[in-house]
Amino acid sequence: MDLTTTDALTRLALGKILNRKELAAARAEIGSGVHSVDVTIRVTGTLDVAEDTEKAATVKVLSKATVGLLLRRMGVTRAKAMELLVEVFTEAMTLDKDASEALLEEVGVDDAVKMFRTDVVDRLPKLKCKGAVRPTLAVEVIAEKAQLALAI
Repeated sequence: MDLTTTDALTRLALGKILNRKELAAARAEIGSGVHSVDVTIRVTGTLDVAEDTEKAATVKVLSKATVGLLLRRMGVTRAKAMELLVEVFTEAMTLDKDASEALLEEVGVDDAVKMFRTDVVDRLPKLKCKGAVRPTLAVEVIAEKAQLALAI
């Protein structure tokens, strides 16, 4: 699907029609296969586009590239550091929201996170972020013809 010739405002409006929850719910209802779709819709309304901002580099700091650079520069401690990373990432992945919050309240963990923020994150360059887009859109389905593929 090539929408590059479509107006940028139109592409942005199309991207804002469904939220992640609606997309996930729709995906859960559709099985694997090649499904044909023929839909005509009318989208009307407004898009409130906020000014671009800057924010601290929190999530981006823990990228694969950052971990790779860190491990490459660790020298003789690399093997032990990788073992520790596997252990810590595995433990963190098993925590639900309540357990994660409880962990942060444990003695030393919250202080370590705060120290990481002030000693590392606050010293990093700020990330440029596009302003939020708040849609007020009405979607009308003009014509819809879809056929699910037969499961084999």
